[in-house]
Amino acid sequence: MDLLSYMSANWDTLGPQTITHLQIVVIAISIATVAGLGLGIVASRSERFAAVALAVTSTILTIPSFALFGALTLWSGIGNRPVEVGLVLYALLPILRNTRTGILSVDP
Repeated sequence: MDLLSYMSANWDTLGPQTITHLQIVVIAISIATVAGLGLGIVASRSERFAAVALAVTSTILTIPSFALFGALTLWSGIGNRPVEVGLVLYALLPILRNTRTGILSVDP
């Protein structure tokens, strides 16, 4: 059975899960983008803030996903919320760092 025939035969199960997955991704990326851009702008203006923000987000990124999602599930329950929070936390470092680097590389 190939992938497309499997998907069409099981779309009643896969369809809602695909929609849920897309909703989680859109929510997490939207929040991470807004927060990361804001933090990156502030970090480009303050070296002290940049050091703290980059250290915190770098530390968060080193936490294994299994442990992070497990801890978030304990604190916020089972559902989409802990996944969204975990994805936001993992996305902050690259957005923050690249926003700061981009702003600092532009001639004032």
